Amino acid sequence: MVVIVSLLVFISVVLLVLAVGRPHGETAEGRLERYGYGPGSHRVRDLSLPFSRRVIFPVLRSLARIGAALTPGSIKEKTEEQLVLAGNPYGLRAAPFLTVAFAIGLSVPVLYGAGVTLGQGNPMRGDNYLIALCLAVLSVYVLPRMWLSLRVSARKRKIEKTLPDALDLITISVEAGLTLEAALARVVARSKGPLADEFGRALQETGLGKDRAMALRDVSKRTGVADLQSVVASLIQAEEMGTSIGNVLRVQSDAVRVRRQQRAQEQAIQAPVKMLVPLILFILPTMFVVILGPAVLRIAAIFK
Repeated sequence: MVVIVSLLVFISVVLLVLAVGRPHGETAEGRLERYGYGPGSHRVRDLSLPFSRRVIFPVLRSLARIGAALTPGSIKEKTEEQLVLAGNPYGLRAAPFLTVAFAIGLSVPVLYGAGVTLGQGNPMRGDNYLIALCLAVLSVYVLPRMWLSLRVSARKRKIEKTLPDALDLITISVEAGLTLEAALARVVARSKGPLADEFGRALQETGLGKDRAMALRDVSKRTGVADLQSVVASLIQAEEMGTSIGNVLRVQSDAVRVRRQQRAQEQAIQAPVKMLVPLILFILPTMFVVILGPAVLRIAAIFK
């Protein structure tokens, strides 16, 4: 009995000391801040971020929201489609892309006007005003569209270049007994580029429960390559009809290689026509100067 009473007295004294020794006025938020979870810790983390993430990126996001509200829906949809075909370079979406284009289009004429003013000129003069307007249109519409078209074309060429080899690997894997998903996973593991990235995304979507046919259709839509669209359509049709996927892949692989050979022959035929412009503008004038230059100098000396 004495031992139990002594133990209870000891526990009471310890609890009393802990209660008195705890700082008064400490709240749950204060205890959370000591472990880095309170609002104060968020402020500290925000202040430790770089200046670009604290100031520049929020301003750009605000401008993107304003630009998205002012841009017509048809332009946003078309730009979004082009960005998807380009593989969303730098993670760009339609609203930030258009906002950056408008910001550049507004800043270029201002910089031109500032340069004219520093050169002791009149920026409001008719010719300067027309030049500034042309620079604005060029910066807002022409250059961004041109850059986006070049990215789309480059991505399509990469996919067309790697598609035959990828189809061969898929065909061999399927004929060896692997499923289509396992064959696509082998392509993703052994190759790099936009085609492997799209196949990897399709595998992730099917792993999350998306239908395989729908995931393959989305791949063909995001790439915009006619050969890949034909392959996907044949695979989906073979799956729906219950035919052998291996035979379909073998036929499509041969057809893709034939089409790539035909495109190479077409480019070889077009090469002489494309060489005419640099030949006429740059090579022939140089040859005329080299060949006729000494004769012209002699004739001029004779007449003197």
